Amino acid sequence: MTLNDTNECDDPSTCIGGTCTNTIGNFRCTCAEGYNKQGNACKDIDECMQPNICPANANCNNFPGLYNCVCHPGYGGAACNDINECLENTDNCHDNATCSNNEGSFDCQCIQGYTGDGTNCECNESLQ
Repeated sequence: MTLNDTNECDDPSTCIGGTCTNTIGNFRCTCAEGYNKQGNACKDIDECMQPNICPANANCNNFPGLYNCVCHPGYGGAACNDINECLENTDNCHDNATCSNNEGSFDCQCIQGYTGDGTNCECNESLQ
């Protein structure tokens, strides 16, 4: 006795976006990582909808089949920790100013005898 099997995978709509494997009397639709089977198609999983998928100081970006986390400005590393711009010398404080790190940023303040916004400091001649 010979069994005739219909290859459901011959129909491209059987497993849209996945890998179709014919089995006796049926088929299996396998989706790639980052996709879920919904009906007869593999749909992207939006990992960014999952709570706490990225660190607190980051934005989540969803792409087909994957996602990434991008730290907010002033934060870095895998955990998106505060970057101390003053210690790393990435601040833009004037030579005659002090740099003070704060969460996610930094502040510049002109030293005594100088006036300005901290990025530009001029000698305060009235103090001399």
